[in-house]
Amino acid sequence: MMHETVNLKITPSIQALIRGSEKATYMNSVCPQDAHVWKQKTAQKVLSPGDELLHGGHRNLVVKKGGSNQVDIYWRQSDIRWPQIIKGILIEDAMSRHFDIPGRQLIDPEVPVSMTEDGLLVTHTQYTEGENRYPYNSLEIDSAIGLMGKMHGALQCISFEGESHEGNNQWIHGDFGRANVLFRPGTAEAIAVIDYENAVIGPITQDLGRFISLLLVDTKLPNGLNPYELTEELQKLFLERINLPLELYPFDRSKGQILQQRHDAIVYAAGYLLNEDYGSLNDVKNLAIDWLKQQFQLTI
Repeated sequence: MMHETVNLKITPSIQALIRGSEKATYMNSVCPQDAHVWKQKTAQKVLSPGDELLHGGHRNLVVKKGGSNQVDIYWRQSDIRWPQIIKGILIEDAMSRHFDIPGRQLIDPEVPVSMTEDGLLVTHTQYTEGENRYPYNSLEIDSAIGLMGKMHGALQCISFEGESHEGNNQWIHGDFGRANVLFRPGTAEAIAVIDYENAVIGPITQDLGRFISLLLVDTKLPNGLNPYELTEELQKLFLERINLPLELYPFDRSKGQILQQRHDAIVYAAGYLLNEDYGSLNDVKNLAIDWLKQQFQLTI
């Protein structure tokens, strides 16, 4: 399905707000290097009775306001990726507002971020229905991949002033998977995509690789435990979890590049695994890297 192009822009007032955010008085009271401390102090400052903390990343605090469908996202002013984050906020709003890809829609599309009296940067959005899943089962992978393909079709039509896309590059989500995909309660149907703050211009295979990397590192044994050695059983599980998205993704077959795109997605998956810290899942990550090297003769 073809969509009309949606042209987005960062207004001068928002650019000025970003440039001036480091002068916020709140910056002087919180160590910007310590995300945990920042979240604690910010929560103490902004939470009211009835508010609910939602899942958020290390650079933001997400609060559902009590008795309403409003969600406030508070941002760390120290983040050096502000231009990218602002674009991600605008993209998520556009996906929900102009395309049938539910996400956190801005309450005021002209104001992706504002500053509170306390010097906090905040984004006001509508609440997005849906629930997280972890780890994904095969039906959830199937539905999530379908939603990813639909999302990519819409993202092809997103453009900002003065930018150009070369080759097969387009806007992609940048962190598709886990809590950024929401499911209809009680079903395996993926219905929404949130948190586009890592959105970049790149190939769709990068998103697919990110998704695969998370599927691999989240692999559980049939008994529900984390694997600790590269057994035949684990290799079979890895293969199932990597084959599903590669087979289900709606590649454009007219371009005749499906095998290359599948290979590229695997390489991106390996890159994510190599470069990210998965905490308690690092042992699984290392097993997945070893398996990818053996299975696909990767020199990484």
